[in-house]
Amino acid sequence: WAKGRVIRKIVQEELGGHPDPDIPHSISRSKAAVKRMQELIRDLLNFAQLNKVQEWQDVDLEEVLQEVLQDQGDAIQGSGAKITSEPLPHAMGDHGRFLQLFHNLISNGIKYVAPGKQPELRVSAAVGDSVTTLYFADRGIGIPEGKEETIFDMFERLHHRDDYPGTGIGLAITKR
Repeated sequence: WAKGRVIRKIVQEELGGHPDPDIPHSISRSKAAVKRMQELIRDLLNFAQLNKVQEWQDVDLEEVLQEVLQDQGDAIQGSGAKITSEPLPHAMGDHGRFLQLFHNLISNGIKYVAPGKQPELRVSAAVGDSVTTLYFADRGIGIPEGKEETIFDMFERLHHRDDYPGTGIGLAITKR
């Protein structure tokens, strides 16, 4: 608020003291654009980091889930989301990348839900001989037929950003 008042004062001084009724709206739009640009830069940096070779380690996926649920606590509480899971195993990989994966899929499960519906998510895993398969199921709005592959492309969105916020990079990060 204080920054907004300072900016308005500077703009009004530049206009010779004549307040412009569009100033608050213009400032609000500019702030929203800056926020979107910051999110886009952050997501692009995360995507670029995926090319770096990481040393794999034993990762407790249950610990990763709990960390993400704590980080997403406000969104979970605000949406009334119900998140359940089976006990998750350990897996070889990069802890930070697992965090990103869980964060993206859980936040999407909360965000992309039909209006008036409570988000419900279930996380589980199946351990094979050399592969651990993670399953994230939700009661979301779904992916239209024919978009199952393209939705994982960079900047691919099914909806306008005013309907569902985001940069269109999250699922590309998840896929990689």
